[in-house]
Order: sequence, then structure tokens, then C-alpha cells
Amino acid sequence: MSVKVMLTFGLIVSGAILAGGCSRRSVSTPEETADPVATMPRYDVPSLVSALQDGDTDERFFAVVELGGHKDKAAPAVPALGKLLKDPNVNLRSSAADTLGLIGAGAAPAAPALAEALADPNPDVRRSAAVALGRIGPGASPAVDALGKAVLDFEEDVRLAAIDALGKIGPQARSAVAVLLRAMEDGDEVKRRRARQSLQQIDPSAIGRLAVRPVS
Repeated sequence: MSVKVMLTFGLIVSGAILAGGCSRRSVSTPEETADPVATMPRYDVPSLVSALQDGDTDERFFAVVELGGHKDKAAPAVPALGKLLKDPNVNLRSSAADTLGLIGAGAAPAAPALAEALADPNPDVRRSAAVALGRIGPGASPAVDALGKAVLDFEEDVRLAAIDALGKIGPQARSAVAVLLRAMEDGDEVKRRRARQSLQQIDPSAIGRLAVRPVS
């Protein structure tokens, strides 16, 4: 059965989120709670990838959320999801980033697009992009420079997500060591602790280059 035929069920959820361009700050992210759509029957990945090209925003959003349920098996959708990071609908952009994160390492080809999304005017999109890059891991190394800039974002959630992502990329994020050292020196306690954790994942010896007060 096609995605189009069964869309009626998905619209119960997607319509509530997309109507009026509501903020996703009131919507749980995939790692926080079970998504209502996640309990529904899964559609095959090829059909969902096709639905990402649909002209209807609700159809595209429903396909994005469903693909997230397939996790790493949704890797064939990565190119199309990367394009959705520039969709006019902010919730669709953010959800596309979330789904790329759920795909994990297989979403590495979308790292450059996610790096661009770190400059999105909407903080929810920027945070989702940073989280997704962290979930991709070492394969997200092309986004290291953009993540380094995101450590200075004016939104705390984005800053912390960027710091965490750099740590998950690991040694390939060595070019961001300097910005993380500054975060340890200038940031608040939470920022210092997270920066220290990321430095330990990237280059433990780097912590000794800067005298900082102990972080509990």
C-alpha cells in the first residue's frame, strides 16, 4: 500500500506540528520520547524516499518521520534528506536533520549539508544539525570547522550540541581543539565540563595546554 494512501493516519501527527509553523521546541525530539508515528506500521524505504519528492509538505514531513524509524536502513534516503535541509518549512528542515542523525554513520554524505544547516536562522534547525553530526561520528569530519563556529552560537542548546558533536567525531576534530580550550576557559560550568569531555575524546593531551580550574 502506498504512502499516499495511508497518509491520513500520519496527518494526525504531522498536521499538528506543521500547522501555523509552530516551533519544534514544544515537540519531543526522537531521543526524548517515543514518537507517536513510530508505533505505526513502517512503510518500505523506497516508497518513503519517493514521498520526499512530493509537492505536499505534510506528505514530505510524514515520510521524513517514518524514515527515522528505519534508522540505519534508511541510508538510501540520505541525498533527499540533505536537500530537505533547505526546505522553506522550518519544522521539515529540523526533522530532516533529526532523521539524518537517526541514520547515523550512513548519513556521512550529508555532513556538508548539515554543516551549512549550522548557519540556519532557526536555532532548532541548528541544534538538530549539530546533534545529527555527532551521531554520524568520525564521518562528519567535513563539518568540523562549522561546528567550531557553532560552539560560539548565541543559543546555549546549539553551543552544547556542537561541543558534544566535536567529541563524537574524535581525533579527526583536532582542528577544533583551540576553540574547545577557549570554551573551557571562558564558558560556564556546564560548557566547561562538556568541552573537557570532548577534548578527552579528541586529544587528551590538549587539556594540559591550558591551566583551568577543576571541573567537578
